[in-house]
Formats: sequence, structure tokens, C-alpha cells
Amino acid sequence: MGGTWHYKDKEAYRELDPFRQAYAFASSDEGKTWERRGGVEFPHRSFDEHHIVERKDGSWWMTARTNDGIYESISHDKGYTWSKPQKYLPHTASRHFVRRLSSGRLLLVKHGEVNKLTKGRSQLMAFLSDDD
Repeated sequence: MGGTWHYKDKEAYRELDPFRQAYAFASSDEGKTWERRGGVEFPHRSFDEHHIVERKDGSWWMTARTNDGIYESISHDKGYTWSKPQKYLPHTASRHFVRRLSSGRLLLVKHGEVNKLTKGRSQLMAFLSDDD
């Protein structure tokens, strides 16, 4: 196989179109049950590999892999509604990683320097943030 994946089957199962988003799921019972909250339809979508972290101000920050870099969206109501997606960082069309560490800092793992686009999947780097 190989090559760039394209959403070639977007015409299949049209009844699922309202559900083709990057959703937030939340649990209030330590993972026994889950509630699907609001979702985001990112432009230039790829695999909807998204990450959500709660920021220090209580808002939720969602980042997502797209074919045009890493996009972001913000929720101020615990994931029920989301802002219009905006481009956050340049990135090759591959997975990135964002998590809050026990230290309180945010960890970002991506290919290349923070504001640089690499050619393909190379120069995997990790970054820490103290200011969300």
C-alpha cells in the first residue's frame, strides 16, 4: 500500500454523515459508562486522530491531525459545543500527541520544530509548555 490516504469512501454509508466528526466523550463514573458530547468537523480531515486536554482556565482544547497541519478547537462548556476549527501548527499529515503531565505542564510530540513543517515523518520532537 503506502502513499497518502484519501477519504475515498466518503460517499459510502451517507446515513452516518451526521456522525463523521471528532467527538468528545466523557465519563462521570471512572470509565464505566461514557457520554458522547459535541464534535468538530475539521477541514482537510485525515483520520480524526484528535486529542483533548483541559486547560488551566477550565476550557477544553482539542487538537486534530489534518492533511493541512494540526488544527485546534476550544470548548467552554465541557465539550458540548466547540469553536470553529483554526490552524494551530504546521505538521506533516501524521499523528501528533498532546497530554497534560502530572507536573501540570503540557507535552506536545510532533515532527520537526514547533512552527516548522518537515518533509514526511522525520525529526520527531517533544515540547513542554508551562502556559497552556
